[in-house]
Amino acid sequence: MSETFGAIKLTDERILAIRSMLQEIIDRANIELLWLIITETKGESIEKVCFSGGNAATLLNGMSISFANRNLSQINMKGADLTNANFESSILQFAVLEDCILNNVIFRQSDLRYAKFHGVKIDNPSYLIASINSIPEHVAISNQYSIVLKSINSIEYNVIRITEAPYNDIMIAFSPDGKSIAGARGDWIKIWNVDTGQEIITISVKEKYTSIVFPIFHPDGKHIAGGSEDWIKIWNIQTGEEMITLSPRESANTIIFPTFHPSGKLIAGGGENWIKIWDIQTGQEMINLAPKEASKSSILPAFHPSGKIIAGGGEKWIKTWNIQTGEELDTIPIDFSTGIKTINFIFPVFLPNGKSISGGGEGWITIWDIESKQELINIQSDLFKFRNFFNFDAKGRLATGLFESNFIQIWDMNTGKTVYHLELKIDCEGMQMSEASGLAQEISCYLQGERRKVTLLEFFADCGAILDEEQQRTLADMRCKRAEEEQRQAAEAAAVVAEPAKKPRARRKKSIEAE
Repeated sequence: MSETFGAIKLTDERILAIRSMLQEIIDRANIELLWLIITETKGESIEKVCFSGGNAATLLNGMSISFANRNLSQINMKGADLTNANFESSILQFAVLEDCILNNVIFRQSDLRYAKFHGVKIDNPSYLIASINSIPEHVAISNQYSIVLKSINSIEYNVIRITEAPYNDIMIAFSPDGKSIAGARGDWIKIWNVDTGQEIITISVKEKYTSIVFPIFHPDGKHIAGGSEDWIKIWNIQTGEEMITLSPRESANTIIFPTFHPSGKLIAGGGENWIKIWDIQTGQEMINLAPKEASKSSILPAFHPSGKIIAGGGEKWIKTWNIQTGEELDTIPIDFSTGIKTINFIFPVFLPNGKSISGGGEGWITIWDIESKQELINIQSDLFKFRNFFNFDAKGRLATGLFESNFIQIWDMNTGKTVYHLELKIDCEGMQMSEASGLAQEISCYLQGERRKVTLLEFFADCGAILDEEQQRTLADMRCKRAEEEQRQAAEAAAVVAEPAKKPRARRKKSIEAE
């Protein structure tokens, strides 16, 4: 076997055509044979099995076969392409994963002690888009490759694997009854059953190439809308039939963010310096709102629970309008001098009580009282990603997540406090990873209960991995530079705090001399 099937790894560029051919002719009947090949590498030397185990793993992974919940201790999968593979809760003690491609691999609760990771390739990890529903209580997290559905009240979860080639993050939204979840990319919207993870329907986006589609369910749960560059579409969920397309002339290649009126009779979309509201039955434009202060970014709309007011988040403000008259009612300016940051989008969301409104961007969220415009809550955290803010639930909660650290957190925006978090640990004790590439990239993660931004090298080292001499020197240099930077920042902060204290004493001295 090692001299034939395992003689050369299937990831070798010289035999990509052979790999493609094997992937096409191998069917489900061969799955057990491929697992047998992997099992027979257990405890054997690399010289004896060569790439046979790795090639079998490559083909299994190409069929989207999960590696989760398996005892894979001492197996040899050298040279495997494990991109997007799921090893959740698997035992990989002393496993050989040398020269493997590990892009976006899931190692949640895996036992990686003494595994060998020499020469592995790791691409940039992506953050998670998170969403939460109320009935029943599930939290969903997604990236380019998968959606994880986790029950808040139990240990149950489903993993939905995306088999199509990735090119952008999957935008997600729960149905009003919480029983379905939609995921959207530039070329399709899919809907799955939350309990089973079974796909219900795929809706093809028959439009020009789009980079991203924002899905939102109609209040009746029977229709779904998607907004992208230049258009909003509404589909029938049962049939996949496209019901209506709205293409504002002012769109000019800007992403349009849709939202349904509470009655379900109207839909609003926002673009660069405008918000429009349409009748969804006729497609007739009911009103066109233009802010007095121009915004260079797309304006994101949100209806008040009463349905009488609509808010829009612009470049540096949140405004509200009367939807009957089009009158601009109020403006809440966003003060970026406080250190908060954005990426040209401010997401407004009315809280369920109807008395307060949130605005969020990259790394921050603020809650204001609508009547007084007084700031009630302000939180700055790298956990907040701008795409999260579509996904408040009916109780005013917001879910965030980080792919790199397998961390989920739910915030109650009525109080600004965390009401749920889940941190899935990775045990890397004794894991060897000499000559691994991609370890200098930074990730945001929770380590030992503390939120930190670290390199992958630091992350694996803190989880117990064994580093070679060069990696140890690199790690020491990283930590030395980090300590120096922290000391510099601390000194600057101390100087800022101390400066105001000197001025009153100086003024007091002049006053005494004058007397």
